Amino acid sequence: MRFFLGCLLFCFISGLSNDTEEEFIPAPVFNLTGNWALAATRVSPGGAVGWSPNTHNESYTFQIDGTFILVSEFLEEGTLSGSYTADANRTTLVCASNDGSTETQPYGYQLTRNELVLYGIGCTEECSYRHKRRQ
Repeated sequence: MRFFLGCLLFCFISGLSNDTEEEFIPAPVFNLTGNWALAATRVSPGGAVGWSPNTHNESYTFQIDGTFILVSEFLEEGTLSGSYTADANRTTLVCASNDGSTETQPYGYQLTRNELVLYGIGCTEECSYRHKRRQ
């Protein structure tokens, strides 16, 4: 009985943490749902580049039902919607346009509680987009 109580106490204490760093969300717990504002980009025409702060209005909203909305000042109509699927390290966006056509875009991603980095699969050079979760 003492052994059981000791193990229980150890598990409780070891579960307490006061770390202030972002906690990585393991694959089975990932969750893209929510509103994500573009914070920085890393797009290379060739060679190494660092993160550049975003100066444009752009955000993704991923819904629990598997749909998303992209709001961007670069889009002709201002918004784009579609569906998405995601697994442990890849998400696929299927964008629907007003003319009824669709385009599929695969992205790899890294996710923490408050940051989502999408990176283009198939990019010859660096093409990554860092988003911050909006509350």
